[in-house]
Amino acid sequence: MAFEEELKKAISGEIYQKYGFDQDPFTPIPKKKIESFVNRENELKQIARAIANLTQGEIIHIPILGHHGVGKTHFLYYVHSGVSASIKELGLKQVFFIEGVQNFKDTFGCPDNTTEFNIRNCEFILNLNSDTSKVVLFIDDLDIIFNRMPKVVSDLMEIFKGGIIGTWDPRAWNAAKHTPYTKIPKTEVIFLHPFSKEHCEEILTRRINHSKNSEVAEQIFPKFVIEKLAIISDGNPYKLTTQAKKYFNFMMNKQLINVNEEIFGEFSKDIGVAFVADLNKKINQLTDRQSSVLRYIIEKIEVNAKDLADFLGTTRVGAVQHLHTLRDLDLLESKPKDRTVIFYVPNTIVEEIDSFLLKKEEGNEVSSKK
Repeated sequence: MAFEEELKKAISGEIYQKYGFDQDPFTPIPKKKIESFVNRENELKQIARAIANLTQGEIIHIPILGHHGVGKTHFLYYVHSGVSASIKELGLKQVFFIEGVQNFKDTFGCPDNTTEFNIRNCEFILNLNSDTSKVVLFIDDLDIIFNRMPKVVSDLMEIFKGGIIGTWDPRAWNAAKHTPYTKIPKTEVIFLHPFSKEHCEEILTRRINHSKNSEVAEQIFPKFVIEKLAIISDGNPYKLTTQAKKYFNFMMNKQLINVNEEIFGEFSKDIGVAFVADLNKKINQLTDRQSSVLRYIIEKIEVNAKDLADFLGTTRVGAVQHLHTLRDLDLLESKPKDRTVIFYVPNTIVEEIDSFLLKKEEGNEVSSKK
């Protein structure tokens, strides 16, 4: 059976070896968590100071805030690794890492019906010899845990004398602060911003290097592909690896190894992405006639072939040729409406195209004056 064969190839890693990898390089959580971490210099300096204050009892809780996919979990792993390696220097006794709702329940002995659970009598906390001030809990997805068990988490933050370092979505953190029965202790917030394009390139390069077993991988992921995937990501590591995996699957499904701008353009079209640099290049290569057609469509919002024929003073067939040429360049889209076909510039790129047309027109005016 074809599926069983594909499954065996995937499990053994054989499916990836042809493309220069010994395993899937784009799993959601990297296998080499610490080695693949890209330095967040400012945030690490801030949390180092916060942890020093935490171990001295000046603050109790460090919430790590950031939107979905920005790298909160990976950041938490990295910080936990550093703290675990420095327990004696920090004057700590124990450090725990708790991952998600079920691990939280297992650690604290919460029953499924958490309304009957009083964390003040929790054996886990009592077994720490009551000296919880020398203990730090790293809790991933604390926002989700709070959403499921608000009273338990609220009580934990109130009674636990050690440190709690947890990851939160910013909106969940703000909601938690305004919950009537939640008593938020002294905190120092660490906010994770999106990465720069250069850092996204570094993240992707590390992912590739940690899994590649031949130079074939570099044929599939040359420099220009890594740069463009970094642009797509908008600074979000989760989006970066997700789009990289989509591209990798695209190449494997097409059974391609070597890639060029045209092939990557096919992939970009499949996922609905247009690159600003590519748009600029296309606009500059348009004839003055094509540029005027595009300008007219932007001003009218949408047109059909008859509208354009009237504007150009040409036949409907001539107008259709212009429209199809611009659509083939991905500068226009079309759809049926009122028994005809209308053409329009996609909303996602209309501002960029308008700007590039203006620059081209200004450049033409300067050239004509010379």
